[in-house]
Amino acid sequence: SGKVKSWVQTRANVTSCKFTPDGSMFVAGLANGKIQFFRSDMKLFDTLDCKNRKGQDKDGKKVSGLMFQPVLFKESSSSVDECSSDGGNSYSSNLSNFSRMSSKPAKPFVWNLLVTTNDSRLRVVSMKNFTVTKKFKDGATIQ
Repeated sequence: SGKVKSWVQTRANVTSCKFTPDGSMFVAGLANGKIQFFRSDMKLFDTLDCKNRKGQDKDGKKVSGLMFQPVLFKESSSSVDECSSDGGNSYSSNLSNFSRMSSKPAKPFVWNLLVTTNDSRLRVVSMKNFTVTKKFKDGATIQ
């Protein structure tokens, strides 16, 4: 019908948006450096700040990109350290690539959300507990 059927009000402009691979949620990156997680019925589920502890960017910088990446691990391992990812290919491609490298079958452990912001940082957010697990700046891990 060409009309908006449902919408959600945010406190800042939405600068990036992405649905989870299973379609159960969507994530909105905001101009104020926040990430908001919504259920598919458009109810707010959780909010995460992408800001630095100190310095000029401590109030947060615009979220410029979002991407989901599966974390895969060997069946016998519970460690995410033994994971494989190839930077943006599909889930099935990652799963088959990992299975070929390993004698044990791979299974999806959890989806990570890769977040880029205008402070030149890349953050890895675990969708298991909605926390930042790693932060990168200038190619180096800082957290």
